[in-house]
Amino acid sequence: MREDGWLSSERAGRQALYRLSPVLFAAQERVERQLRGDRPLWHGSFSGVLYTVPERFRPYRDRFAADLWDLAGVAAQHKGAVADFDRQAAAAKREPPAGPAALRAFAAAVLPLYQAGAADPDLPAELLPADWPGQELGAAIGRAFRRSCLSCRGPYALP
Repeated sequence: MREDGWLSSERAGRQALYRLSPVLFAAQERVERQLRGDRPLWHGSFSGVLYTVPERFRPYRDRFAADLWDLAGVAAQHKGAVADFDRQAAAAKREPPAGPAALRAFAAAVLPLYQAGAADPDLPAELLPADWPGQELGAAIGRAFRRSCLSCRGPYALP
C-alpha cells in the first residue's frame, strides 16, 4: 500500500508508524461523512462548471446535475449494495461462519457498501433526488458493525 501511495510510514526506532496518505484520508473522511448523512452546503453554484444556470431554471439545473453525476446509476449501485448486504447477512444469520471465515464473510458483505459510498458524488442535499438512498448505506454499515462486535454472537461475530 505504501508503494501505491495509500500509506506513508515513518520509522520510530525498530518500529514503523503508518498513516493514510492525505488523499486517501480525505476520501475516507468524505465517505464516512456521507454515510452519517452529512452533505455539503449548497451555496447556489458549482465551482467547476463553466457557466451558471439562473435560479428561474432550477429544474433544468437539477436535471443537469443528475445527468452529469449519473445519479440514477449511483442510486442503483447504492440500493444493490444494500440489498446484497442484507442477503449476505440473512445467510450468515442462518449459518454463522466461524473463525477466519467470519472475517472473510464480513469483508465480503461490507466492502461493497464502502465502494458504493465512494461512488457518491457528494452533492448538496438540495441537488439530490428526494428518495436518495445514500443514508441506507450508513445504516447497513451500522448494522454490520453491531453484528460483528467482539462481545456479541451475531452472524459475523469473530471468535
